[in-house]
Amino acid sequence: MRDRTRIGIQVWNIAKQYNIPQATVHEIINSYLGYCKELLVRGERVDFNGLVSVVPDVITSQFSTTLAYECEKVADRLALPSYTVYAIINTYIEDFIESVLNGIVVEIRGIVVVKPIYEGDKITKVHSAISQSLKNILVGQDTPVTSFRVHTYKSLKDRLCE
Repeated sequence: MRDRTRIGIQVWNIAKQYNIPQATVHEIINSYLGYCKELLVRGERVDFNGLVSVVPDVITSQFSTTLAYECEKVADRLALPSYTVYAIINTYIEDFIESVLNGIVVEIRGIVVVKPIYEGDKITKVHSAISQSLKNILVGQDTPVTSFRVHTYKSLKDRLCE
């Protein structure tokens, strides 16, 4: 229930910040996460800039996309301006980064879980793991991908040492 409450607060804050309906923010986030899962199952790398990068075991494309490109694709699907989608998703990811730096475990729904690790009363490390639901998507799919690995951005680790 705690995660659901957090997602609701995130959506509310983003909607308030950009003065758009919460339903639109929710739709953008859900579409973006769905698109990311599609990329991963097809064998493409997905970066959540500044937080983590998720890499399938079989890379089918050496083409590396940017957040702006991914947001443009989502915007086309939703018939929304790409800059709106980009602003929402960028804010969404930035909120996760700040949460981790403040010691909160975060989950990019159905993709990855990022957990700050304390030594004493200070966060010294970050542990990232693939969500079980993402692993389950591969079962029964006709894809060369059999597993994923996640890499935590060095910049996030470096910010812990500040």
